Amino acid sequence: GLLAVLLVACMTLPLRAEGVPTSSKLWNPLDQAPPVMRTHNWYIGAAGTYAWQADLEQATNADEWQLALLAGYLYRSGLTGLAGGIEVAWTPHAIDQLRSDDGTLMVTGRFGTYVASKTFLYGLAGFALDQDVVSGLVTQGPVVGGGMELDLTINLALRVEVLHRRYGEDYLDWGDEGDTQARVGAVFKF
Repeated sequence: GLLAVLLVACMTLPLRAEGVPTSSKLWNPLDQAPPVMRTHNWYIGAAGTYAWQADLEQATNADEWQLALLAGYLYRSGLTGLAGGIEVAWTPHAIDQLRSDDGTLMVTGRFGTYVASKTFLYGLAGFALDQDVVSGLVTQGPVVGGGMELDLTINLALRVEVLHRRYGEDYLDWGDEGDTQARVGAVFKF
């Protein structure tokens, strides 16, 4: 019995070999190396968006599902984990009639930090321009929000974010109309 206990104890000790880091975790030579971290990333993607719209003067609300097309650039500091970049998102008003003059264009800056090697928490701020061909109405205003992006591979990431837009006479006007959006999407990095 004692010999069996000693044999099991010896088999479960961590392996210590030259060049192998010592830790409380057992070393497995079949473990893959950690993924290569890119510091410069151009990306494209798409996000499903659910928007809650509100007109504060008329006390009206409208909810709708939309699709946002995304493109951007993100720079990641290898030493600190801080990252920042710019993103352009276009959300057409009607998916069956993709027109460049009918939809919402948002330009935002994203800045945040990687809290783990693959998890990016960020805030964003920028402006939006909304043009509706049917009504002929053009509105613009600021955008603020935040989100989380999870790198699944070196080229593919999933993201969740919340945005708040306001519309007025110019880009800095907080206005009486606005919407809040929840987005879930994926981006391809290259």
